[in-house]
Amino acid sequence: MVAQAQQYPHFQVVMAANVRELVASNGTIQGVRYWQQGVCYEVRASLTIGADGRGSKVRQLAGIKLLATAPSIDVLSFRLPLGAEDCQEVNLTVHIGQGYYFALIDRFDGWQVYYTIPKGSYPQLRAAGLDTLRRAIAERLPQFQERVQSLQDWSQTSLLSVQSGRVDRWYRPGLLLIGDAAHPSSPVGGVGITAAIQDAIATANHVSQPLGTHRLQTHHLAAVQRQRSWAIWVLQTLQTMSQKQFVAKALDPNRPFRLPLSFRLPWVRSLIVRVAAFGIWPVRLQRSRRR
Repeated sequence: MVAQAQQYPHFQVVMAANVRELVASNGTIQGVRYWQQGVCYEVRASLTIGADGRGSKVRQLAGIKLLATAPSIDVLSFRLPLGAEDCQEVNLTVHIGQGYYFALIDRFDGWQVYYTIPKGSYPQLRAAGLDTLRRAIAERLPQFQERVQSLQDWSQTSLLSVQSGRVDRWYRPGLLLIGDAAHPSSPVGGVGITAAIQDAIATANHVSQPLGTHRLQTHHLAAVQRQRSWAIWVLQTLQTMSQKQFVAKALDPNRPFRLPLSFRLPWVRSLIVRVAAFGIWPVRLQRSRRR
């Protein structure tokens, strides 16, 4: 992505930058102050976009509150190596059973594994030791029986407290939140990246022309939310229903997990895959914006 953007003469990316303040004047956001290697820098902009994920610092600095839409869940994230026998055409798989829920994403250099665990159970899991974790993975994902040995230290894992929600208003004068900064999603279905990309396309469609002519107004930012908010509401509603149907039931070790009959129908499963890949409906870059 950076390599593609560097084709534009005015593009600049600053790595390891820690945004700590928003620059504001008369109620309008005019840029940010960030720290890099102990030095403070200031960047001024006609529009500041917060695309910094579910724990958005920009959202916090702007004083924008996040409204929860589903109960928080705990997810243990870690990497496992690819195997020669892995299918290169499958990049997302979900494994559900009695007492467990795994989502695996092929990151090309390894599998990113998201292991959903009962809320608040991480201290007990860690106290039981890595051997217990490796055994649990191997029992539920036999194809990784050998590869789990690559987990040698807890520092190779990350605990994510995943909160699904959305903000009431995505924008302030001079500021726009998109992606998980505006509407953090549950990991169920893996639709967060699709929604974020579609937010970015909608943003380009609505703000690129007024930015280029120095006529950007708050109503242009409101148009982004107006276009995207319905699709996000539908996605998060479906995720909440799925979380109750799948995750909550799967994590109950006292009863066997049964996939609901409706989800065994091929057309229902195809629809779920399509929604995960393309969202509720496609968002396309307008031709006039491609110049």
